[in-house]
Amino acid sequence: KYLKGLLATEPAVREETTKEILSLEAKNLNFTKKEENDYKSFLFRKVVDRSGDSLDPSLYFEMFIFDEAEMIIQNQIAKEKKKNGDEKSFREIEWSIALAQCYIFQRKFEPAFKELAELSQLPQIENGQLTKAKVLFWTGYALAGTGKFEEAINKLNECLEIREKILGENHEDVAIVHLRFGYTYFGQGKYDEAHKAFEKCISINTACQNENTLNVAKSYNNIGVILETQRKYEEALKNFKKALQIYLNLYGED
Repeated sequence: KYLKGLLATEPAVREETTKEILSLEAKNLNFTKKEENDYKSFLFRKVVDRSGDSLDPSLYFEMFIFDEAEMIIQNQIAKEKKKNGDEKSFREIEWSIALAQCYIFQRKFEPAFKELAELSQLPQIENGQLTKAKVLFWTGYALAGTGKFEEAINKLNECLEIREKILGENHEDVAIVHLRFGYTYFGQGKYDEAHKAFEKCISINTACQNENTLNVAKSYNNIGVILETQRKYEEALKNFKKALQIYLNLYGED
């Protein structure tokens, strides 16, 4: 499944990945958890070697190999610095945002805030509004992670304003802001506001014909949790079942 995910995501490694899948399917392998992680790291390096600069940083996080991801992202930033000197290129900015994400997912909030604060001061960020929105989004994400919910809401609102203005209301990048609003309100115990935010995420994705995606499944699941907290068990069960069906569609029963 892991390899098939790579196959779908990275055309640069399609031939090699296909051969690897066929090879593995011909064997009956029982990996220990350590062996599985070691193998993933090996494949990860292989993909990076083959894909080079074309590799999407988000793929790193889907693999949950954060130490490896952090090292490779740092290497990419160093390459860009060597090539461009003190002038930050667009690619270096994107890799720096990816580095902040990597820190956040590992709950290393101090270096994440430092990276995002430095990015927010760049003139390129002010001129590139969608990149600015991305920095605001991850700053809001990190603030919520440290319990600074009101500050997080303010950053997410700034992000939302930019994205709606440029992308329109019905766009997946707008939907994910509402998903993050939902998590933030939930963290504050504001369950009604959280419920509305998760519903908004679902409605936007449905309008974009993205109703069978991970963020929609997360939204249904979170609505289920809220309804369960409110002892609305039948409604909660309906939402859990909707979430489960999407997860099954995406990942299969195993």
